[in-house]
Amino acid sequence: MGHRRVSRCRCRIRCCWGPHAGSGAAVVPEERPQPAQRLVRRLPGKVNRFLAALVRGRLLRPAQLRQMMNTRPTGNPDGRAYGLGLESRPLPCGGPSWGHTGDALGYETMAGATVEGRQATAMVNLDPGGSDAQDDDMKVAVQTALCGSR
Repeated sequence: MGHRRVSRCRCRIRCCWGPHAGSGAAVVPEERPQPAQRLVRRLPGKVNRFLAALVRGRLLRPAQLRQMMNTRPTGNPDGRAYGLGLESRPLPCGGPSWGHTGDALGYETMAGATVEGRQATAMVNLDPGGSDAQDDDMKVAVQTALCGSR
């Protein structure tokens, strides 16, 4: 199976950021995609659109969104905090990203959005069994996309 490399990630991360989600990828198979591969290709853009609508107040009433964004520190040294199903992480360029991480059935996803309208999602298919370096790469990919040229 051939792959075309379009960035320098150390693992197979699919990176995606707005406004035209799907514009970046680390490794993309060059064969006819199977259902799981199609999911990996389409899901990041859908997650981005959802998070953008959520954090910009298009899905919930203002009071409900404030409740979701009322976070408590998790004790993690990276400064992340957790609210009602929404996680905040400080960005190196300032301000928080809002999103979530998760894993299931061999995939791990990390997604974030800013209230200014930037979104990013990284997804890998090496979970469980991914390394700390993989998690670090995902975090850097999302932060880089969200900070852009700020």
